[in-house]
Amino acid sequence: MGEQLRVLAEDGEWWLVASEVSGKECHIPSSCVAKVRHRWLYEGVSRQKAEELLLWPGNRSGSFLIRESQTRQGCYSLSVRCGERASWDSVTHYRIH
Repeated sequence: MGEQLRVLAEDGEWWLVASEVSGKECHIPSSCVAKVRHRWLYEGVSRQKAEELLLWPGNRSGSFLIRESQTRQGCYSLSVRCGERASWDSVTHYRIH
């Protein structure tokens, strides 16, 4: 989880990818992948998945990502990690107009 992969082939539900670190190739379910475009836009990431990603131990308060909105097609949402302690951590979501 969290490893950067290069997509070699998108074939339905299973994609052929290569690790950016090891170069090893394998097939993975497309539902387990978030495409990142322009280094800031996370495609195919739901609100719940954004929270999961931002609450990883390596991310600090202020970490954020921009994703496609689930409720409004063609719009984007900003998800930001808030809080300094594990018990206070939360993610706040903002619609970008």
